[in-house]
Amino acid sequence: MRVEIVTTVGELDLDEWDALLGPGDLYMSSSWLPISEETAAAPPLYLVVRGGDGRACAAVACYPLELEAPFPFSRLDWVLATAGVDARDAQLTMPTLFAGGRFPSHTRVAVRADDPTAALAAALDAVEDAAASHELRSFGLLYVDETDESLRRALDHRGLLAFASGVASSLDVPAAFDDYLARLSGARRNAIRRNRRKLAEAGVELAVRPLRPDLVDRLVELEANLNTKHGTPHDPVAVRAWYDVLLRHFPEGALVGSAEVDGGVCGFVLLLRWRDELFARQVGFDYDLKGELPAYFGVVFYEPIEYAIREGIARIDYATGAAETKRAHGCAQFRQHAYVRCFDAALQARLARSLEL
Repeated sequence: MRVEIVTTVGELDLDEWDALLGPGDLYMSSSWLPISEETAAAPPLYLVVRGGDGRACAAVACYPLELEAPFPFSRLDWVLATAGVDARDAQLTMPTLFAGGRFPSHTRVAVRADDPTAALAAALDAVEDAAASHELRSFGLLYVDETDESLRRALDHRGLLAFASGVASSLDVPAAFDDYLARLSGARRNAIRRNRRKLAEAGVELAVRPLRPDLVDRLVELEANLNTKHGTPHDPVAVRAWYDVLLRHFPEGALVGSAEVDGGVCGFVLLLRWRDELFARQVGFDYDLKGELPAYFGVVFYEPIEYAIREGIARIDYATGAAETKRAHGCAQFRQHAYVRCFDAALQARLARSLEL
């Protein structure tokens, strides 16, 4: 097998690349790669593994990330610090190479091969070699699904540091909203009916609509409110620029689930439509305007589910975070694992001790 590495989407055969992808792979798709590439501080690395017949049998997108990169959940230092590693040691792992679609959840190597074990080994060799040759301090696959047994075996075989990194959630879309309610506990069904009544009685308008340029400043403001509340790093200038890139490259797939009351948007979720799936991304709220209204549940669950039913969408991917709330609202869940190698062996050993591995 041989590996090709390029640094721009324009050098890829995108039909060939997309043919390797499966469900949940939006962030590795040709629809998304230009967005991640344009918002990257350093050129990405696109690795394509070819078999003896010359056909692509595996692929992975990789992103060199510095400490100041505005993508905290994709930075190894942030993931390690969240897992309890000393902040100084966590920062010593940077700069790093993030392998997989640059988003928390579903870090994968796309594989369609007669010998997937050999294809995965070749891809992972290339990831490690690329990180070392670019003089990065580490590399990692930070959100590997527990169900991705082939990739986990390949990573375990390499002896990487492995630890739990999150819980991913997704919802299979029912045929009707009543069918969705029937999946839930009686108490949850009653709570949803009460919440929907409260929203209706308060005159809250819930809708899923295409993302428009005139909405972006308000969405950035609402997202900043949420990140301030939870202590998550937020760079409004970078986020604003990211929305501009999204609108240029993915205009038909970018949607906003919103809650409007008293003439203003009090909450939103960014939704991305790809193939027959919907991906929930960032959210934000005006806490003063929202008050005690259950706008979160309206924009994150009720209205996107109604939209997905109308549009014949098969699945909503809810990524990571708020695991208990998502489970209570009918999501299937599975654990995710980070796999990491620091090229400084002493640092790698300290990380293992910190994580009690």
